[in-house]
Amino acid sequence: MGSQRGETPAVPHTASDLKVFLSVGHGLSGAQDRFVREIRTIVEDHGALLLTLSRDVELAENPLLSVHDLIDGTSATLVIAFERLRIRSAIEYPDSDHQLPVADWRLTTVWNQVEAAMSFQAHHPLLILCEEGLHGEGILQPDICARLKDPWAIQQLTFSHECLSVGPPKALTRSVARWTSDLLKRSVAASSTAR
Repeated sequence: MGSQRGETPAVPHTASDLKVFLSVGHGLSGAQDRFVREIRTIVEDHGALLLTLSRDVELAENPLLSVHDLIDGTSATLVIAFERLRIRSAIEYPDSDHQLPVADWRLTTVWNQVEAAMSFQAHHPLLILCEEGLHGEGILQPDICARLKDPWAIQQLTFSHECLSVGPPKALTRSVARWTSDLLKRSVAASSTAR
């Protein structure tokens, strides 16, 4: 799957050629799964095909190579970060001079971090949808976009927990649709200049 390392992946020529990697955890609640299906519909209705490891693409023995190959065979990445782990009480930096108490942290799967970082390294346009209240660290830090010179590289939007029961709000829906349409325009433009 994907191109060999060092080769440039094919540029999509039509909407059906535009493939987007979807990074989302497993073991989702019914409401989270519905939310993912609604986002998937928005993206696919706007001309892209979403591919997810272990749902749409078989996971190989080495998950990092599977992620690499999937990123290599797609044009962009969409991350949906849901709460996976809730820490009621803990200590950050235990046994150090910087020890800090932690209370009520909500974390997403580490795979959102890994897949987003690998996508960024591959120069993929990256849209991150984060459930409100998640502890932001690494590439999922809310202010990370502001530190980049190219706002197209990473865009991050948040959604409330209530959205899981009522569906994505119109503003989020419009943003995802616009991001997907922009991907298609960029890929068609790149395709015509590559010919």
